[in-house]
This record gives sequence, structure tokens and C-alpha cells, in this order.
Amino acid sequence: QLYPTLFSHYEKGNLVEVADLEHVYQTEHVKIEDDNDPKYSFLKANVEKMRYKIEQCYQMAKESSEFTHAIWTRPDKDILPSQNNLQTLMELPVENHVYTEGGGRYGGGTARAGDEIAFSNAKNMDIFSSAYSTIEAIKNYRLLGLEEHTPHKATFHNLAYRGIGVLKLPLRLGNYIDPIKLT
Repeated sequence: QLYPTLFSHYEKGNLVEVADLEHVYQTEHVKIEDDNDPKYSFLKANVEKMRYKIEQCYQMAKESSEFTHAIWTRPDKDILPSQNNLQTLMELPVENHVYTEGGGRYGGGTARAGDEIAFSNAKNMDIFSSAYSTIEAIKNYRLLGLEEHTPHKATFHNLAYRGIGVLKLPLRLGNYIDPIKLT
């Protein structure tokens, strides 16, 4: 329901303003950054931009409220409806676990964590969301093929080095939502 308003602004070539987003998402916690601005030239790939935005959003959430659990999801990823989604999440043991769409998996020569949806307690989600700012520090370890470290790998290793497992989230996820359907 919220996306059509946002995408209609985009389709018309209008710039979306902070006030527009505050109205659409019913919150005053909105920050707009243009990743084409030269001050963001350090963000080379889309995955870096995504992890940077995840970290910035999580920091904004921490500054604006207190919470015990957090869920992060891509806005274009469909979560299939279930009457007990929230109950299922709140019953998960989260002390030493983060749950993602695929759990921890092996690929590209090392372990990596999913990043389309994640759920855990606030402490673990703080580590999950900090992958962008810790990539360079982790690269220095040069362990397990980390010389070519990416945000997907950084997420897994940030958690694993702190004894936090990455498990598969027990929610039914759908496909990516076609942007045409969101307008």
C-alpha cells in the first residue's frame, strides 16, 4: 500500500522529499542521501551501498527508540502471509543466533550470510548491520579467503567471530516484488 505513492513520485520524475516519505511511512525518522553525490564515491558497488544503508538505518533506529528485537527486510522481498509470523519470530532462540533467509551458506570460497531478511535480538542485529564499517578491519586478518572480502562475507564473519550462529529464518518468503506491481 505504501509503495505506489513512492513509485508514482519516481515515475513522474519528481524528487521525493523528506516530508513525502514521512507522510507515506508515517514516521519522522527519514533521511535521504544521494549515493551519486561525490561524498559517497567510496561506495563502489551496489552491495556496498546496500550495506552502508542497512548500517545507517539501524543507527537511526537505535538513536530514536529502544527495542529488544529487530527485523530487517528488503522492501521488494515478499513475505508470504501467515497468522503466526510474529509469534514464530518471537519464539526463536536469539541469544546466540541471527536468522536470515538462507542461514549461513558457503559460496565464493568462504561462508556468507543472507541479507534479504534478518531477525534477532538488538545486540546481534547491531553486529549484523555493522558489516559495512568493519569490512576493512576484517580484511586485515587474511583468513579463510578474506582478501577479497565483501559485505556478504563480512556479515557472516562479524557474527561468527563473536560466537553468533547464522540460521535459516523459519518464514515463508516469496519472490522479489516486480516494481511494476508496486506502482
